[in-house]
Amino acid sequence: MSEQVKEMTIVVAGALLGSVSAYLLLTPRGGGILHRLGPTLDELKVTISDMRHVIKKIDEVAVEGKYVVRDLEDSLRRLVELSERPVASANSDPTVDATA
Repeated sequence: MSEQVKEMTIVVAGALLGSVSAYLLLTPRGGGILHRLGPTLDELKVTISDMRHVIKKIDEVAVEGKYVVRDLEDSLRRLVELSERPVASANSDPTVDATA
C-alpha cells in the first residue's frame, strides 16, 4: 500500500469519527443514542468481566487436568515397571538347599 493511500485512509477515518462524534454530542437524537449507549456499555463491561472470569477458571481446570494426567502416566509407568520385574516365590530362599 502506498504512503498516499495510507494517508487518505487516515483522513477518511478521522473525518468519519469526527462526524459520528458531532452527531452524538450535538443533536438531540444523537444525545438520546448516547444516553442509551451508556448502560449498554456497562452491561458489556460486566459481560466481558464475567467472560474473563470463566476463561480464568477454564485455564485453572486445564492446568489441574494436566497434573492429573501426568500423575496417571507416572503411576502407569511404575505399574509397568513392577509387572516387568521377576517375582520371587515365597519358598525361594537362597540360603536353603533345595536338594536336601
